[in-house]
Amino acid sequence: MLSSDVGQDCRLAAVNSRVTITGRSGYGAYAIGDAAERFLGCEFDVADHAAVVRGGTVHFGDSHRAAVRELNDVWELGLTERELTTLIP
Repeated sequence: MLSSDVGQDCRLAAVNSRVTITGRSGYGAYAIGDAAERFLGCEFDVADHAAVVRGGTVHFGDSHRAAVRELNDVWELGLTERELTTLIP
């Protein structure tokens, strides 16, 4: 599970990741308050819901290079040019 439970202006980003819940119930992401969460090229294998949204925003999308580059630029993730150009969508 990935979540942003408490805080102000929280951001959570994952690229080409797999989120797995092995129990009988569970969710992949939880966005509360003003949290912003972006999942690019991620796979969710969860029992109940990919995301629970309680006031935040959640975006699921492809991990093509332009999308990851934009996220890196806007959120200042710190990915290097080499990491961006060798990314496998």
